[in-house]
Amino acid sequence: MLPLSPWRAIKDTRNFYVHAYGSIDIPSVWDTLVNDIPLLSLTCKELLRE
Repeated sequence: MLPLSPWRAIKDTRNFYVHAYGSIDIPSVWDTLVNDIPLLSLTCKELLRE
């Protein structure tokens, strides 16, 4: 089984990006897309199979 995802941190990150229009750090966004989203996708797929 995959590790539990930090759902609160995911939600908080979304809220930050929605409300921090001019202060978004593009390299951090890219890092999230490349490193975190694939694991989140696998976790969601695993949860849907349960």
